[in-house]
Amino acid sequence: MAGNIAFEEVSADRIDEILAKRRDKGHYDAALDQFVEANIRVGKVPNGADDAGPFAGKKATSIKTSFNAALQREKNVEKGYKELVSVVVDGDDVYLVRNQAS
Repeated sequence: MAGNIAFEEVSADRIDEILAKRRDKGHYDAALDQFVEANIRVGKVPNGADDAGPFAGKKATSIKTSFNAALQREKNVEKGYKELVSVVVDGDDVYLVRNQAS
C-alpha cells in the first residue's frame, strides 16, 4: 500500500516556464497556413533566442521534426502541404521552402 505523497508547491514563474515548454501542435499548423498564404519561395522560421513567438529559442532539429509531423497530419495532407512544403535546417536556422509555384 502506498504512503502519503508530499507534493511540493510550485511558484507561478515556474509554472509559466513549464507551460512554455509543452508541445502545441497548433503553432506548426498555423505557421504552415501563413507560409503558404504568404506565397513566398522560402521563409525563415523565427527561432532565435531574441525572436518572439512560439518557436523562439527552440532547437532547429526539434522544429524540423515538429513541422514534418504537421505536414503528415491529415488536414495538411488534404491541403496539399505535404507536396508543397519542405523543411530545411541550416545550422541553427530553419526554413520552410515552397517546392513548386502556386
